[in-house]
Amino acid sequence: MKQLFLVCMTTVCLLSFQTIQGQQVVPAQGAQMIPAQKMQMTLAQPDGIAFRELSFANALKMAKEENKLLFVDCFTTWCGPCRMLSKVVFKDSLVADYFNRHFVNLKMDMEKGEGIDIRKKYDVRGYPTLLFLNSSGEVVHRLLGADEASALLEKVKLGVESGGISGLRKRYEAGERDSAFVCGYINVLSAANREEEAGKVAADFLQGKEQKILEYEGYFSIFYRYIHDINSSAFLYVVNHKKEIADRFPQQASSLNRRILEDWISGSYTYLKVDESKHCTFDEQGLNAYVTRMKQMNVAEADMIGENLRLNRDGIMNQWDSFVKRGDKLLASHTILGDEEQLLQWVKWMNKACADMSLREKAAQWCEKACTDLIKKNEEIKKNLPPGAIPAISMIDYKAQLLQVAEKLRKPMEQN
Repeated sequence: MKQLFLVCMTTVCLLSFQTIQGQQVVPAQGAQMIPAQKMQMTLAQPDGIAFRELSFANALKMAKEENKLLFVDCFTTWCGPCRMLSKVVFKDSLVADYFNRHFVNLKMDMEKGEGIDIRKKYDVRGYPTLLFLNSSGEVVHRLLGADEASALLEKVKLGVESGGISGLRKRYEAGERDSAFVCGYINVLSAANREEEAGKVAADFLQGKEQKILEYEGYFSIFYRYIHDINSSAFLYVVNHKKEIADRFPQQASSLNRRILEDWISGSYTYLKVDESKHCTFDEQGLNAYVTRMKQMNVAEADMIGENLRLNRDGIMNQWDSFVKRGDKLLASHTILGDEEQLLQWVKWMNKACADMSLREKAAQWCEKACTDLIKKNEEIKKNLPPGAIPAISMIDYKAQLLQVAEKLRKPMEQN
């Protein structure tokens, strides 16, 4: 099934678990952990979900009186995915029927009225955020992003009918470790944008089972989706068995290498700290030891990862001459450390903060060269496509954005 998933500010992904040792492990669709209680049937509203015009406090009271959960659609007026939910998904008859039978439904603009306090209270950072609360105002389940109707229902049912995050967390903390339960818990955490917690649970689940990552697709999927801790036993196992895993899962080989490299890059930021006053603390000795460790583990990009962190330090400290010199090295490395996405971040940064016109011109030339390289790369891709095949289209037009920034860079900083 093709899924549509949109979110403002941040992105989450729903993992559809495969089998683990021949057993089905809580698939994203139709997961059943605790049977849903039978609810009294009511007809869906003809115009979709019936949102009530109530204050937050009165909505909680209504939820208690009706023995339902409170659903809060946390939106902003500028959020495109929020509008898509309201105009399309919330008007779907199956979605409306389920929500109207199970929830008291409330819409709240997070930038107006009491929505501002709700945003702070429930730590709403991305939109749309969908909150499912009990009558005491405690979070039972939460989702981030806009799905198509069927996918939304799957995620809501998975979280709500299993007892929600709080219920699952209590069971987990009490020691429940059944594979189906743990994988379902990870899935619910992910859907709620609790990626760090999901990663910790996944790492704990894979502890002592590392070899199964190579043997079973379900275990590999859990690693691939959730494990980013470079010190975890699962990560170290995969790094040491990359060839075998690439042979076992050839379709994921290229993306797995990129994922592992991204995790090594993320790990380097341990050695660069910036406080609220923009004061920068850089641990050069720690970074050097980290680079040495990566080399011992045959990370080909180890030196470039170190240079990337130093480049970020240079930018924070407004040392733009050094920033540009390191940028030249990274661009020449032909890795993701110098790809068009990374370059776009650099030149936008320089456009806002670097006043030296000679360095700004250098950055503008970076942009133009990258555009030329992009054209060549796309032509090469088209040339190697099978007859009748259509090339993949990026959602981001890097060429247009890079040329736009190049134009700005050729003007003094104060004119932008």
